[in-house]
Amino acid sequence: MFLLPQRRKRRSPESLSPTLASNNIERQLRAELKENIFLLLFAVGVSTLVIGITLNQLVLKKLEHFVETVSLIGRGDFGRSVSSRATTRSRD
Repeated sequence: MFLLPQRRKRRSPESLSPTLASNNIERQLRAELKENIFLLLFAVGVSTLVIGITLNQLVLKKLEHFVETVSLIGRGDFGRSVSSRATTRSRD
């Protein structure tokens, strides 16, 4: 005769020993911590990228203004002035 393997009964978390239950809770907390750290790093990375692109665009616009004004001055348009705000002004 063949003997069938006995099925183990599933234990509810309440019936587990306190050590096993605390190990399970610690494992879940570690997994959640890893997930939260990953999400935090992802959010910081995306924020840094967006801020970097935005600042880059601001600097590029100011440089374009500066180059345009200097080019006009170089062509003899001395009515223009270069300011620290990178605005183009004509002398009246």
